[in-house]
Amino acid sequence: MPGLYAPDGGVNRLPKKWITPVGGVNKELKELYGAAGGANRKVFTAGITIGSLSIGDKVKYGKIYGDPIIWIVADKNHSGYPANSVTLVSQKLLKFLPYDAREPSNPDGNRAAGGNDRYDYSNVRHFLNSNASAGTWYAAQHTYDTSPSTSYVYNGYNAYNTAPGFLNQFTAKEISALFDTTYDSKIFEAGTVSLTDKMLLLSCTEIGISSGVVEGSKLALFNNTSYIIANSTVDAATNSTFVPKETVGVAYNWWTRTPAMSSSSNVRQITSSGGITNYSNLYVGDTGLRPACNLSENALVSQDLDSDGCHIFNN
Repeated sequence: MPGLYAPDGGVNRLPKKWITPVGGVNKELKELYGAAGGANRKVFTAGITIGSLSIGDKVKYGKIYGDPIIWIVADKNHSGYPANSVTLVSQKLLKFLPYDAREPSNPDGNRAAGGNDRYDYSNVRHFLNSNASAGTWYAAQHTYDTSPSTSYVYNGYNAYNTAPGFLNQFTAKEISALFDTTYDSKIFEAGTVSLTDKMLLLSCTEIGISSGVVEGSKLALFNNTSYIIANSTVDAATNSTFVPKETVGVAYNWWTRTPAMSSSSNVRQITSSGGITNYSNLYVGDTGLRPACNLSENALVSQDLDSDGCHIFNN
């Protein structure tokens, strides 16, 4: 169909509708694809594999509150994680929320008053792994379970039962690149449960902080301890209903999945200064969400960095 292409007939051919009458083919190629690296630079480049990135590189992948999420490459082929995978950890705190709602009918008084420390039952775990529409992600995980609604979280602050599931704003291609990750989670009653999820909270062990509980092994990213401290995103702070309001760009505590083992409603948090603390009021929504996930090392991202210094997942 020669009538549809530029007269040069070579590899630079573009449909005539893209070629302006002034300046010819070369001018239009430069405007559309950038002169740096040659006119063909972006015509034939689909991207680079995420597996070719280095620890600490940043990737935009998925959305929350309608805005792209920035992740950091935390490890590659991490021990115990899926083969041929790249581990991502969110750069910042993406949302402020309770770990789990109060369970008033639970015969365990701590869980009745403060929420359930079992990560396998927690509201936050099931929110993270749902792509359901707003108000439909919650389903009871055990007899005494309650939703993180205004009735069961502290002062109603940062209730999230009416939110969409965390994966709701990820594209089908973004979700298909996610590996199912099987990992261990300790429980207060003693023992370990094996869980399989697409999104997860990290353990203290994976962050490289000793807590007396071993779950997995340290991720390479946290060999640099500066990565342990995490600030809030603009969206996390401005969408929080907690009083007093969080401040944009300030470091806050964030949830791990590690139980403190001192109480059945007690989970470890990473503090704003990079240490750990026990937190027994799991129904209080003043703590940040910083999830992790594993992608196929063959998933494609942009070769070039955007203005935020990020590679962009290839949708």
